[in-house]
Amino acid sequence: MIRKGRSAGTIENYRDHMERLFKDKPLARLGRQPNLIAARHEKITKENGAYIANGAMRSLRAV
Repeated sequence: MIRKGRSAGTIENYRDHMERLFKDKPLARLGRQPNLIAARHEKITKENGAYIANGAMRSLRAV
């Protein structure tokens, strides 16, 4: 991410999302099964709100 010119704050947000919201599923599995991504978005929305869920999905896409 540094190589892509991301700021330290952006990198920290990505790290937070990955470690906190996606810690129980391997990212490769999410990539192979897109239906899991929609389900994860719904789960995050219920637990943390739509703002965090949308941000987490942006982080996932960036990573």
